[in-house]
Amino acid sequence: MKKTIVKIGILSLLSMAIQAFAIPDVQPSDQNGYEQGYGIENQLSPAYNASARIATSGSWNANLWGSFIYFSPREEGLTLGGHYTSSNDTVNIIDTHFTFKPGFKVGAGFNLGHDSWVMGLSYLWFHNEHKTSSGALGTVADQMIPFWNAQGTQEYISHLSSTWHLKMDLLDWEFSRPLYSGKYLTCSPVIGLRGGWIGQKLNNYTTHYSAGTSLVSLNHHKQNSYLVGLRGAVDTRWVLGHGLRIFADLSAALFYQHFRNSMVEYNTLHPTTVYVRSPQEKRNCVTPNLDLNGGLGYGCYLGKNNGCHMDLSLGYTFQIFWNQNRMRPLQTDIKSCDTTYFYAFPDSAIGDLFLQGLIANARVDF
Repeated sequence: MKKTIVKIGILSLLSMAIQAFAIPDVQPSDQNGYEQGYGIENQLSPAYNASARIATSGSWNANLWGSFIYFSPREEGLTLGGHYTSSNDTVNIIDTHFTFKPGFKVGAGFNLGHDSWVMGLSYLWFHNEHKTSSGALGTVADQMIPFWNAQGTQEYISHLSSTWHLKMDLLDWEFSRPLYSGKYLTCSPVIGLRGGWIGQKLNNYTTHYSAGTSLVSLNHHKQNSYLVGLRGAVDTRWVLGHGLRIFADLSAALFYQHFRNSMVEYNTLHPTTVYVRSPQEKRNCVTPNLDLNGGLGYGCYLGKNNGCHMDLSLGYTFQIFWNQNRMRPLQTDIKSCDTTYFYAFPDSAIGDLFLQGLIANARVDF
């Protein structure tokens, strides 16, 4: 009797264990009223994924905005030269002097009828130049070492100066879907295209002495490129109340980018006296880009029946464009082939381009 009870108990426990760990009965997708993993029309009532886009009572369902930008661009590989001190046999590096420069960004958006999507178009303009100048310490022994110029590198150099020109024109075409991720948190997945042009020029001047005569040589690099690729982003907003919010945006892009580089060096007193000239170098590359932006904003509805909406924001951004300075490897290749170059170039790696600075934005929806 006891053995029978024990057997029944063991079988009962085994049956409950099988039921507990068995695969649950899954209903076919069509019995749920919709196909799982695909679009849902009206089967579910909206909750925290409801649309969070600005919705005015105006008939245009559009927005216009403009931004004032104040960025500091920095690029790797723009070291100009060095001060050589003979007393302790050291070299103090001379880097390009990067400063903050103004620019602007403008755009327009349209609320689409499909699933509360928003389409946006924008254009960024950022053109600037950065000048650097440095003189010798005063003695022939304590001279300057140029990293870019060839002519006169084995002679006394009294002055070195440089001007770096940067031109950025970027176009974005994107689609987003702002939605509620919580009572006070909204996010907007973004996907689109980015294209544009990035151009650079680098003019390096050296003043040196040859047989008692002062000469000025110019080393001129020119780099033009166009790019096009996919861009994705996630824009988030933490609502503080009374129209205030904190925002943080992260985006990444991958481009096809075509580069064209050229270089020439000549005597500025006799421009026909060309020391070095390179043929135009063309390269097709895949380059990534990453943007991080955060700050504080304020918005409110205006007019009768919320006919329009105004929004102001102030943020700080960090951006990186990988593998942009291809002037430096070209200069290194020329130095390795030309015996007139005396000083070795410190680094031949392709440099990245960095941007950081303020963005003040104003937008109106109507």
